[in-house]
Amino acid sequence: MKTIINLLMFILFPLVMIAIITAYIKDKPTDIYAVTNLKGLVLIQYQHRYPVKSGRDVGETYEMSSNWIPLTGDMKMVPGVTIKTEINSSVDLLLDDGLAFRIKEASLLKIDEDLKSKSLIKTTLMQGKILANLIVSKLRRLNIAAAYKLRIDTETAVCGIRRTAFSVSHSPDAHITKVAVLEGAASVFSAGDFIERITELGSGLNVPGGKKVEVTRMAIYPVLQDITSEEEKELLETKELKIETSIFERADQLIDFNIIKPLYDRLLIQIARYGMNNIVEAFINKSQFTGALPDSLSDIELATGNYQDPWGTDYLYGKINQRKAILISAGRDKIFSTADDLYKYINL
Repeated sequence: MKTIINLLMFILFPLVMIAIITAYIKDKPTDIYAVTNLKGLVLIQYQHRYPVKSGRDVGETYEMSSNWIPLTGDMKMVPGVTIKTEINSSVDLLLDDGLAFRIKEASLLKIDEDLKSKSLIKTTLMQGKILANLIVSKLRRLNIAAAYKLRIDTETAVCGIRRTAFSVSHSPDAHITKVAVLEGAASVFSAGDFIERITELGSGLNVPGGKKVEVTRMAIYPVLQDITSEEEKELLETKELKIETSIFERADQLIDFNIIKPLYDRLLIQIARYGMNNIVEAFINKSQFTGALPDSLSDIELATGNYQDPWGTDYLYGKINQRKAILISAGRDKIFSTADDLYKYINL
């Protein structure tokens, strides 16, 4: 009997632990966009704002864009990323369980989120085409009630998406946006139609499955058309997209992002802040003789510490004017202008 109980415990314990980990992950989702397929050359860029949180300049911000960085399959992205695909290149992204994108070649797309409610992903398509599949029942992070789960802006149109498999393409030269729906429905607004209130509206031009629409800068009432067989074939690519993470991937997320790395990074963050304080002190000491901040990090000598953060990236020094500057660490991801950056203002 004891042997049977031990055997049952051996079988059931891992299953119970997986269930607990899965439930924990579901309650603690992350704003992480995962690459599920990558072809050719794809570049990413971040634009980040650094607010002044103390001192006499509280309320001011310093805005900076990162360089274009080649995307790799093991990279994770966060809100605020701009993605550029080159010719013969594409990338598949899992933005949340239940929401997957394929960004086609020669496209430029920025992805952001409604940071207040976490109920809406907002994107801006500057050029090119995206295919997407949205299955509401599978959503984890974006499961808060909202009129739309996804909003796609272009120069000429705004698309509100509840649940559907669809494509949106935009040609900036021709000023035309095309929306095609395989199944489900999309709400399409001309660019001037209540853009700021789109999340509150249930109206707009309804584009059902099997239909498409073109919106130009001059078209106030776009006309619905049937999708062609070629368009249907391309839309069926949405069924190839990975739409959710596995139990084991969720367990890996729990261990990676919620346990191991936060503990390790907490130590490295303290080391980085100590190093940044040493650099700021050296800047202030040197400026006492010149009356102005140095032009670069190479203009100072450090008594302790070095010019690199604990993750091995050189600190970035940005001189705003003769008496103001900002010192930035790229943080764990080693990419400037992302959410994990550490920064410190210098103000004489």
